[in-house]
Amino acid sequence: MARYAARIISRSGPREVEIEASDERDARRRLSREGRVIQIRARRSRARSRLSFGERQVLLSHLASMLSSGVGAGEALKLIRDTFRGRIREAAHGLLLKVESGMSLADAIGESGRASFPEAVAAMIKAGAYSGATWKALKDAMSFERELQAIRKSSSKGMWSAIGGFAAAAAFIAGTVFWMLPELLKSDLMKLAGGKENLKWAIDFSFGTGYAMLALAAAALLLFLVATVGRALAPSLADAIILRIPVYKDFVLARSRYIAFYALSALIATGVRMEQAFSLMARTTPRGALADDFRRAAEAVRQGSPWAQAMRTLHPTDRAALGSSLDRGQVAQAFAAIAEHYRELYARRSAALTAVLQGISMIFLTLSGLIMFALTVLPMLQLSSKMVS
Repeated sequence: MARYAARIISRSGPREVEIEASDERDARRRLSREGRVIQIRARRSRARSRLSFGERQVLLSHLASMLSSGVGAGEALKLIRDTFRGRIREAAHGLLLKVESGMSLADAIGESGRASFPEAVAAMIKAGAYSGATWKALKDAMSFERELQAIRKSSSKGMWSAIGGFAAAAAFIAGTVFWMLPELLKSDLMKLAGGKENLKWAIDFSFGTGYAMLALAAAALLLFLVATVGRALAPSLADAIILRIPVYKDFVLARSRYIAFYALSALIATGVRMEQAFSLMARTTPRGALADDFRRAAEAVRQGSPWAQAMRTLHPTDRAALGSSLDRGQVAQAFAAIAEHYRELYARRSAALTAVLQGISMIFLTLSGLIMFALTVLPMLQLSSKMVS
């Protein structure tokens, strides 16, 4: 979408407006509904400023408050644009242009890009808007992002420190074995201490540790590629692989499943037919095992067969809870409970994965210190004992 500035003559007289459209022809067509277009020009695109977490919370809070009171989306965005400054004003103005071009507020937020709204937050808003209560979707998205922010603060720092420690240990071992050791073996003192034969066990231990680190790094890279490139190229196959890996599957899939089941519970609670709700979720959920589940469930509803059993990636206890639900209200509550379960699961798995990474990092940092001692200090101590004797 490009942004255009135009001057038009409407019933109220000449005025200047801005609009977002796919091209100039589309912009003229939309503006002609409001009046006669006198001049139109494309505005130079600027790099959008990134909304901070706090700024996004302020924007969504004011939007939700006004929408819940019956203020229209366009009017609410105009008020925010006219009463705020900086990046909040710029974001509200961008949303207003999209809304005035015919988009819903949820779609406008989704089209704004990650600079303003992270993908998960935009998906949460769009999912909640299916129920018709956009203001509630904004409130839920604010709470969702606050929880994610808390999880990230507690886990990301630990993860990055663990990855940094692992990388430092790898660099330390490689430098010791491939650079320091050959230099030491050339020295006369090392020859007196027994040379390479006397250090064979330490060298073998060093290479074994290095190979173990290389294998772990390769496994981590493979898991990362499956979760990123694999899910982009063959999402159903990648999800089938991920679902077989304990702990990791929850870390990768739990967040998106929380959003999907939250949306599904909202749809069913507001009276949307089961088949329509499953079909809608199948179209809007990213491709993969969960979208396949929704498609199978929609087909099962059409055929009159038990739809809960069609959702193969759910835990058997969740399928049993859904299958025993007697009415729409209980089904909506069951899906809401499943959504909450995945939200809590994501937090727990993030903490667990951080602890595991930190533990692995500490082990290899300790081993790197032992290797340094075995290849440098220990031979010197052996030489000293020979000289004394």
